This record gives sequence, C-alpha cells and structure tokens, in this order.
Amino acid sequence: MKCRSIWRVEIAVILVMAMSGLTAVLAGDLSVNIEASYERPGGEFSDRYGSELGPSIGVEYMYNPYLGFTSSVAYHNFDRSEDGRDLSVMHFILDGQVAYPFLDKWRVFTQFGMGLYAWDADNAWWIDGHPDEGADFGYNFGAGVNYRILDYMDITTSVIYHDVEFKGNSRSFHWTEFKTGVRFLLDFSSN
Repeated sequence: MKCRSIWRVEIAVILVMAMSGLTAVLAGDLSVNIEASYERPGGEFSDRYGSELGPSIGVEYMYNPYLGFTSSVAYHNFDRSEDGRDLSVMHFILDGQVAYPFLDKWRVFTQFGMGLYAWDADNAWWIDGHPDEGADFGYNFGAGVNYRILDYMDITTSVIYHDVEFKGNSRSFHWTEFKTGVRFLLDFSSN
C-alpha cells in the first residue's frame, strides 16, 4: 500500500510539472540556453586535474521579470595530463534565480540551488585507486549577465561554483564553471 501512494505522488508531481511547463510556454516565459563551459578545479581537486571545456544545455522559466527557476545538464571531463586518467562528471541542477533587467537589453542574475552529480573516475584515489562511478548530491551558486541581440535571442555569460562530496570521500570537490553561449526566448503566446 505504501508503494501505491508513492506512485500517486510521483504521478501528481509529473502532471504538475507538465502543466507548469505548458503554462510557461504559452505565457512566453520559457527560454533555452546552449552554452560552452570552461571548468577550473579548486583545492585538492586542482592538484590532480586540469581545466577542461564542456557543453551545457539549460531551460529557464521566469515567474516574473525578477524571479524564476533554471535547470541545466552539463558534462565536465577533468583530465590528468601525467597519466591520462580522467574524472567525468555530468550534473543535473535545479536552481532558483533572481534577475534584474536594465537598459532595455541587459539583464543580470544570480542563481543558487542543488543538483545531482553523476561521476565516473578512471582512478578514484579517494576510495582505493581503482575505477569507480556513482552519483551524489551537491550544491551550486553563481551569477551572470545576458545581453539581448534579437527579440528572441540573448548572448549569455555566467560563473557557477559547484561543490559536491563524492561517495567514500570526507572532503568535497569543488570547481568553478565559466559559461558563455546563447539564450533563446521561446514565446508561443502570439501564435
């Protein structure tokens, strides 16, 4: 019986999310970000891995011009140049966003939230030095700016700090992600 009530809750959440997404599209408050990111490891993480480039795609819903949510999926591959072993991380984040539009074409924003970080290590030195994989929760926060170049398109750039504690490790791994790309504003309300 407990399992049935959990499924009902999950189905209700999925339906609410679908209706919210449809409402956002019809209201013209939805945008899609396609970005390239440069990741810079920090702390002990930077002693073992170098900086890398990676792709990121995100969806943003603004409740009003100042408050909204953003979600993104990004792939990070941190490489060790001395032995070729790498650590791959794919993040799935959901953040709250506070924005401030100004001068007709500019918008600054901050974001903060949590995410799931799925990782695959060629050498999990924090466990036993053998290959391993897993998924752990972490948090992130950052800020950025958008500049409107067309009615439906912005150039966007942001800096996001990520912090996650991978399984079997007492210390957290953190890195800074520098992103730049294009933000497409989806407005189906005029059709």
